[in-house]
Amino acid sequence: MATIRFALEWPLQDLEHIWRALLATEELRDILGDDTLEICYSVNHEMLLDAVARGEPYDGVGDANTDCLMAAGVLQPIDEWVAHSQVFRADDYLPEVWRRQFHEGRQYSVPAFESGPFRYGFQYNARLVREAGLDPDRPPQTYDEAFAWHQALTRFDAQGRLVQLGLDPHDAMGGILHIADGFYPAAAWGWDWYEPESRRLRLDCPEFIDQIETTGRCFKHAGPDRLAAFRAVPGQEGWGNAFNAGTQAMISEGYCNLGEFVHDSDESPADNRAAWMLVPAHRKGARVQLIGGCATVIFRGARHGEKIFRLAEFLNTPTACDIIYRLRGYLPARLSWLRQADRALYPGIGFYLDCLQQATEIHVTRPCPVTRVLLVEWRRLRELHHRGQLSAVAVARELQTIGEAALAQVAR
Repeated sequence: MATIRFALEWPLQDLEHIWRALLATEELRDILGDDTLEICYSVNHEMLLDAVARGEPYDGVGDANTDCLMAAGVLQPIDEWVAHSQVFRADDYLPEVWRRQFHEGRQYSVPAFESGPFRYGFQYNARLVREAGLDPDRPPQTYDEAFAWHQALTRFDAQGRLVQLGLDPHDAMGGILHIADGFYPAAAWGWDWYEPESRRLRLDCPEFIDQIETTGRCFKHAGPDRLAAFRAVPGQEGWGNAFNAGTQAMISEGYCNLGEFVHDSDESPADNRAAWMLVPAHRKGARVQLIGGCATVIFRGARHGEKIFRLAEFLNTPTACDIIYRLRGYLPARLSWLRQADRALYPGIGFYLDCLQQATEIHVTRPCPVTRVLLVEWRRLRELHHRGQLSAVAVARELQTIGEAALAQVAR
């Protein structure tokens, strides 16, 4: 008997019930045999690398910065297992999804668990919109239009405390930089922020500077300190929680929120409206989507790598996909399953399932080995901008400098 450790960055309260249901299936019990699968929650990138450095790597992980881990040389290639798999077939996944499982000609990951490829959208609470005297059937298309809504929807109490937020442009997908979820500003403004072949970053550029200035208006209107106090209220902290609580009216999100809203919110599911992601005014009318999704990897030296691979296969079976979708609304990347997804379970899911046929621009996540460094520093620098301590030009320039230094370090 052995314990197989599978890490996830998600918190326990979001997923424990799903894994309990998965572990109760005959299929997963047959894979595990006498072994025990331990799901390790809230494990971030630094914790993964610390475990590797100690010589005690997790056996696998389901939602990591896989590009950073591939570049670090800490993963087990899985080409031979995939070649003999009865589950993984390249033609059952979008080409853009399948290609990003490779690094320097070797395959290191497979789509699994929350791997739905449609990552970006803009969602709003129609009830709050109606109460503010706005028309929920005419959502904003641009950040300028969303800022007008933000001003109408943001409310303060008599003491000046923020009690209802219009839009936090950096909540959820809007503020992430990750191989699974891409870089929302670059897709919205339509520029290539990183070129993998030449390892060239493009962050010190007019598009990013305009993005920082444009989205910064929402934070300055709400007030950085008041927003921090708003986020400190239980139930309003963290990814998407205030939107689900009905105290935030708009969110830059993706398909995942539709299921989370149904399961976590007291609001009417029909009031969670999905629309195309916001773009700057000069790109109004662009219907933009990004293809990404989470993947499972196995650490080099893991004691139970083959069992993790079989777990990833199981997570792509109809049994597992049905459970995950029913209990949380998360989609797989597997096309044969997506074609028969029950659209009635989650209002608005049809928008995402059909979006690739209607998009005018389709972006893909870019494998950059320093995304984690860039994300941490982007969060720090943008906060300084919101507080008037750094200009947008300085933020873009400093992040470019930090990214180039990090890339040079990886090259060594």
